[in-house]
Amino acid sequence: MGHVTVVTLEEGMRRLEVGISKAKLILDGYPPKALFTSEEYMKYYDCVYSMCTQQPPNDYSAELLQRFKGALEESLLLKVLPSLYDKDGAPLLVELLRMWTNYKAMTKCLGVFFLYLDRQCAYRKNDAPLQDLATFHFHDLICKHIHQRMFSAAASLVDTANFYSRLASQWLLCYSSTDYVLKVEQCINEEKARAHRFLCPPSVEKVLWTVHSQLIDQTANRLIEKRRAENQDLTTYQELLSRCADMSIH
Repeated sequence: MGHVTVVTLEEGMRRLEVGISKAKLILDGYPPKALFTSEEYMKYYDCVYSMCTQQPPNDYSAELLQRFKGALEESLLLKVLPSLYDKDGAPLLVELLRMWTNYKAMTKCLGVFFLYLDRQCAYRKNDAPLQDLATFHFHDLICKHIHQRMFSAAASLVDTANFYSRLASQWLLCYSSTDYVLKVEQCINEEKARAHRFLCPPSVEKVLWTVHSQLIDQTANRLIEKRRAENQDLTTYQELLSRCADMSIH
């Protein structure tokens, strides 16, 4: 790395375009290992390194940063967003999660190419890390664009009071009071993970409040009666009530 090969802007970008185009295939489900060898990663890293460390006016760090951002925007607007256009409900959330997973893999791959540029951003402290840029772009170009559809899709799965009311009645009929609490804990944890994955914080709280209300608050009296009918001891009964009260929706 001691000797820096002079690379023109046009030549360097031409080399990188090959790697960027291949990296975009990850959005289609191609695993990075099938697309790049260690030698290829090093080749693109060396190209960026050379373009960043040449003497002015041949330091192309600014141009590389713009190209990185451009690659993100192209991927999101031309591949990710169109894949979500015709989907609603559960299929929308499934496709969103698939694309988010593939997008993270793609940006990790690009991050290897642009690692030296990323270090420069960290050193200057006025540019965000490249992975943060990737997350910001996904949020701004995808999540904001389909936010209402995302919320409706999530709501159709987890934010239906009638659904949870029926579920509570079914569980109280089929399970002991102890097993009921275990089922509620499992349900809340699953919905919490799902909501945090797809929704903004205010929406997460609203969804989880509904789940908590229907499965715990609205069933408290029936649960007490069930507990008494089971002739459970008072200590265990109090532990059960505390367990219900301590279930967090945050």
